[in-house]
Amino acid sequence: MKQVVVTNVFGPMNRGDHELFKVLIEKLEKYDLKISAIARDPDLCSNYFPNIQFYEQLGKCTEGLYFQQVLSRVIYLILSILTPFFNPLKYLLPDSQRKALDAISQADLVISCPGGFLEDSTPSLYTHLLHLLASVLFGKPIVLEPMSIGPIKAFVPKNILKFILLRVDAIFVREPISEKFCQQLGVSSKISDDLAFFNSNLTFESIDHGSNVNCIVATVINWNFPNSNDSNAARNKYIDSMSETLNNLHASTNLPVKLIVQVENDLPAIEKVRCKLNVPCEIMYAVNTPEKIKELLGSSFCLVASRFHSAIFSLSVGCPVIALSYLPKTSGMLDLYGLSDLHRPIDNFDPQEVASSLKNIASDRQKFIARMKELFTSIMGGKSPFLMYIDSKLSSN
Repeated sequence: MKQVVVTNVFGPMNRGDHELFKVLIEKLEKYDLKISAIARDPDLCSNYFPNIQFYEQLGKCTEGLYFQQVLSRVIYLILSILTPFFNPLKYLLPDSQRKALDAISQADLVISCPGGFLEDSTPSLYTHLLHLLASVLFGKPIVLEPMSIGPIKAFVPKNILKFILLRVDAIFVREPISEKFCQQLGVSSKISDDLAFFNSNLTFESIDHGSNVNCIVATVINWNFPNSNDSNAARNKYIDSMSETLNNLHASTNLPVKLIVQVENDLPAIEKVRCKLNVPCEIMYAVNTPEKIKELLGSSFCLVASRFHSAIFSLSVGCPVIALSYLPKTSGMLDLYGLSDLHRPIDNFDPQEVASSLKNIASDRQKFIARMKELFTSIMGGKSPFLMYIDSKLSSN
């Protein structure tokens, strides 16, 4: 029986990443495999996927004072890198992290979970790189699922990434911007549709496409605006613009606003938007799975999407959407599918223009639904390069 390890699993704390992992597991379960995964919160992930063995993310430490945690993380990261060269060092790691390294060392294939984590907006980039680097040092076949890669500007992480990607068996990206970044690094990649489009429980005809719209929906991101000269001012401007957009939409529709918590860490920004709204508003804590999000969107007038996968969920149910692009993955994905009219830059969008555009799209909802049905028919009818690669890799003896 072949052993497959999936690394860099964020888990249910991010509903978009949860959907990607779920679809991946659905695809892998048709093969005779032993599947394990390395996750940020292995216990939480186990509640949703009890048949998969989860291990703790390499370098993780939550005990002690802050400086103690940082020091422990650095030590764990160094030990993880050195273990492929001197195996006994793994016994200095926490038990679950040691077992994570054992799983990688015994794997027939390492799959890096899809997402947008190979970019430099947060220090977690180094943790994600570590999992791939450990797999490279153990000499394992590695495939990167359809994901976004870059931007990375700093010299050290950019060259670590290049070192890793040159030794990966196959790289799949989900939009041309990532493909271009890979080309700049001198590595080959193939474009393959985001796995969120391939939910086997979803057919376009099975969705309630707005037959009884009753709300306006938004996803809000707690973004740090890393490219801004004044990140606090940029964040405040975004919060104000998002609030104004939703107020404008309510003024013309008289519909209440519902805010989805797609990622738990977004709650501070969500609360700030809610406080600035002068309309009926509810934070949808109970809408905590991709299926529930899609169900809500199916009966919504429109979505203002700050989160990447909330835009895909909206497309899948024919809900008019404008996505606010906080990283190139959002604009790149929509441009790829000829949907350039459905995104705006998160740091410089006009609230009145966004509200007006959404009202225009929603005024001919059937036209939008037909457009999305054509998109999904094209995607589902095509052959996913990533899924074809996995089939060839896992079907062979």
